[in-house]
Amino acid sequence: MTSIRTRNRPRRAPIWNPTRVVLTVATALIIAHLGVRWAILANSYFRQDDFEFVSRAAEQLPDWGYLMRSHAGQLMPGGFAIAWVLTRISAYDWGLTGAVTLLMQAAAALAVLRMLRVVFGDRPAILAPLTVYLFTPMTLTSTAWWAAALNSLPLQAAIAMAVAAHVRYIRTNEFRYARAAFLWTVVGLAFFVKAAVLPFLLLAVTSAFLIDAGAGGASARGERSGGTDGGRGAGGAPGGWPHNLLTTLRVHRRAWALYGAALPVYAALFTLQLVYTSPASVGSPGAKEINDFASAWLGKTVPTTLVGGPGRWLVSTTGDYAVAAPAQALIGAAWCVVIGVIVLSIWFRRRAWRAWLILLGWLVAADMVPVILGRMPDWAAPIYGIETRYLADAAPVFVLCLALACIPLAGEREPYRRALPEGWLHPSTIGVLTVAYVGVALWSTVTYLGKTDSDETRDYLTNARAALAGAPGSGVIYDRNVPDFMAWQLVGPYTRTSNVLAPLASPDVRAAMKRRQPAENAFIFNDKGHLVPLAVSGPRVAAAPGTCWPQVGGRYTMPVAPPEKASSWTLELGYLSGAPGLVQVSYGGPEVDVPLGVGLNKVYIPIEGRGPNVVITSVNAPPGLCLGGVAVGTPVPSR
Repeated sequence: MTSIRTRNRPRRAPIWNPTRVVLTVATALIIAHLGVRWAILANSYFRQDDFEFVSRAAEQLPDWGYLMRSHAGQLMPGGFAIAWVLTRISAYDWGLTGAVTLLMQAAAALAVLRMLRVVFGDRPAILAPLTVYLFTPMTLTSTAWWAAALNSLPLQAAIAMAVAAHVRYIRTNEFRYARAAFLWTVVGLAFFVKAAVLPFLLLAVTSAFLIDAGAGGASARGERSGGTDGGRGAGGAPGGWPHNLLTTLRVHRRAWALYGAALPVYAALFTLQLVYTSPASVGSPGAKEINDFASAWLGKTVPTTLVGGPGRWLVSTTGDYAVAAPAQALIGAAWCVVIGVIVLSIWFRRRAWRAWLILLGWLVAADMVPVILGRMPDWAAPIYGIETRYLADAAPVFVLCLALACIPLAGEREPYRRALPEGWLHPSTIGVLTVAYVGVALWSTVTYLGKTDSDETRDYLTNARAALAGAPGSGVIYDRNVPDFMAWQLVGPYTRTSNVLAPLASPDVRAAMKRRQPAENAFIFNDKGHLVPLAVSGPRVAAAPGTCWPQVGGRYTMPVAPPEKASSWTLELGYLSGAPGLVQVSYGGPEVDVPLGVGLNKVYIPIEGRGPNVVITSVNAPPGLCLGGVAVGTPVPSR
C-alpha cells in the first residue's frame, strides 16, 4: 500500500528547473535595476514641463479639453490623467511622484521580461538582453524627468506587451491575442505619438522571423507555456522577406486590419488637437539642420548608448539635467563594438540582418522623424541630436532585435547558418560580456548623478510651500516669472508664480495670487521661494526732500516716461496721510480707484497705459495729503 501511494504521489518540480532559475535571476536583476532607478529619482525633482502639468491639473477638471490638449507636439491623455490624479492627491510631492514613476519602471521591466519569455522561451540566454534593458542609459534621462517618464515608460511597457501578445496570436491563431496587442497599441498611443509605429514593428518582426514559408505561410501553431516546446518551430524554412510579408498580410489580414484601424483615427484626432490647442509652431528645419541632428544622433548618441555610454554628460544651464557628451575614444570604441556584434551575428545567425534593419527602421521612424517634424527648432538641432531621452522608447525594441539577432526563437529549427565555435556561447562568456556592459552602464549612470542636482528647485518649492501656508488670504501677492532654473524653456502663463505655485496654496491665497488691485504691504516671491515685500523696478520721480509734490488744478501730475514698449505696469506711490481717503490714478489709460491709509505708506497699483504722466485726482482725499513720488515699472522682490 505504501509503495502504491508513493508511486501515485505527484512529482515535485525540480528545484533548479530552467524556468525557476530564469525567473529567480530575472527577479533579482529587476530589483537591482529598481534600486539604481531609485537613486536616479532621489537625485531628481520636478523641472520645466512638470510645472505646467501640475498647474493645469490643479486648475482644471479631467475633461476632454484637459486630457486631449496637445503639448509640445504630443497627444498624451494618459500622462495627463496620471498627472491630474497625483496632483489632486498631493501637489508637488516628489515622494509620491517618484514612487509612481518607479512603479511604471517596474511594469516596463516586467513587460520586457514577458516579451523575451514569450518570444524565446524560458532559456537562460534571455537574461543577457534583459540585463541590457534594465541597466541601459538609454532610459536614464527619461526616468529623471517626470514629463518624459509619463511619455516613455508606459510606451515601453506597451511595446513589450504588444509584441508578446502578437507573437502568441501568430503561434496559436487565437484572435484574442490580436485583440490584446491592439489594446496595448492603443495604450501606447494614449501616452506617446511614437506608438503609431508599433503596428509596423509587429509587421516587420512577423514577416522577418515568425513566418514559416514551408508551413503555408503560418508560423508554428504550437504555443509555448512555461518554457516547454509546444509544436513545430517557428521559421523552420524561411522564405524571402518580401514573400513572407505578403504571406502574413494575407493570412493574418484580420489582425493587420485591426491594428491599422487605430492609426487613421489617431492621426485625425492628433491633427485636429494639434491645430486647435497648440497654435505655436517650432518651424520646419532645413536640410542642414536635419543633417546636424542625424549626424549627432546616429553618429554619437545611438552607438554610445547601445554599448552602455555615453560616459560623459553635458550639464544644462539649470544644473538639473544633462545630455550626452561622449569622448571621441568612446565613440570610436562604440562603433567597433556595434559593427563587430552586427557582423558576427550576421555571420552565424540566420536572418540576423533583418533584426538590425528593424532596429534602424524604429530609430528613424519613431525617434528621428517625430522630433524633426514636431518639436525641433532650427537652432536646436545639435542639442536634440545628443538628447538621450528621445532614445528611451527604443530600449525594448533594441533588446528585442539584439535577441532576435543572436538567440533562436522558441522552437526554431536550424537557427544558425554555420556551427558556432565551441565555447562562444558558454554561460560564463555571456556572463562576462553582460557584466562588462553593466559596468559601463553604471559608470554612465554614476557620472550623470555626479553632474546633476535639483537642489535649487527643491529648496524653492519647499520655501514657497511654507510661505503660502502662512500667507493671509485677504492680501495681494503680485505675480512674476519663476526663476530661470525652473522654467527657462517654458512660455506663457505657466512661467508665472500665480500658476506654478497656485497648487500649493489654499483657495483664498490662490485668489490673492490672481488678484490685481491696489494694495499696501503687497508681497511677491523672490528667487529663493520666500514671500517678501514688493518693490518696483523702473523710472521714478520724487518731490524735493522735505516737500510734497505740488497739486495744480485739483490734481497731481507726475511726468514719468514708460521704460519699455509694454502698456501694463505697476505703480509705486509714496504718500503721507492723516486720515483714510480715496484718489483716482491714471497713466494715459483707464483711471483706477486707490484707497489710501493712515500714516507714511506706499501703495502699489496695477495700471494700464503709456503715460507720459501719472495723474492723481482727488475723490475723497484727506486734507493735507502729501505725495512724495511715484515709480512706474515691473514688480520685483525688495530682497
